[in-house]
Amino acid sequence: MQTRRLERIEQRLLEIDRVRARAKLVESEKELSAVIFERVGNELSFARIRSKGDKALFGGVNTQQMKERLEVPEGRPLADFLPTVTIKAKDFANEMTVHNTKERDLRSEGSITVEHVENNKQVREAMRVRGIVPGRVRTRARRQP
Repeated sequence: MQTRRLERIEQRLLEIDRVRARAKLVESEKELSAVIFERVGNELSFARIRSKGDKALFGGVNTQQMKERLEVPEGRPLADFLPTVTIKAKDFANEMTVHNTKERDLRSEGSITVEHVENNKQVREAMRVRGIVPGRVRTRARRQP
């Protein structure tokens, strides 16, 4: 009984961490979107840049393919179905892109795309070295928020 109670508490804490990571990702995506719009002046640029970043993070698999792999319901964001570590990886890549875009004064969709893709590749490589593969679908039940 005590063990089960501890397991439930641990699971609850993990879920809280996941929800916080998801909220942080939303914030970093808003910041990235604002920086891109400020620098490029095109609302569609953010979607294209983010999509290419996802493809780099997921090893060549695009956002729609990931949604299909994870069986994400129509209209739901991919990030709602990603593990916490992958959510944090996306957030970190976004933060690096925002920082470097400002620091290097990047002003074109192409240059920001190159920056974002490279950041996502580097994050993926760091995870891979540690035995974590973003985009790998687990065979056991997937979590949903």
